[in-house]
Amino acid sequence: MLTFDELDLMGLWMRSRRVYGAKECCVYHCVSRTVNGELLFGVKEMEVLRKILRQGAAFSGVELLTYAVMGNHFHALVRVR
Repeated sequence: MLTFDELDLMGLWMRSRRVYGAKECCVYHCVSRTVNGELLFGVKEMEVLRKILRQGAAFSGVELLTYAVMGNHFHALVRVR
């Protein structure tokens, strides 16, 4: 079994969660990547993902502050109240 340090050096260990914001709300940086770094997001898929992000935010009540979609991953900055 690998140690935490070995996993971290291999890029397989997630960083600890960092929370920014006041007591009544928090802002989270969310990242999701594809398996094996495959390029899955073309122009059409990026539009579908943008729509899903907006719909998910509206449904869950979080505020989608900003997002970035690349070919194999995306980032989203959300505020939870």
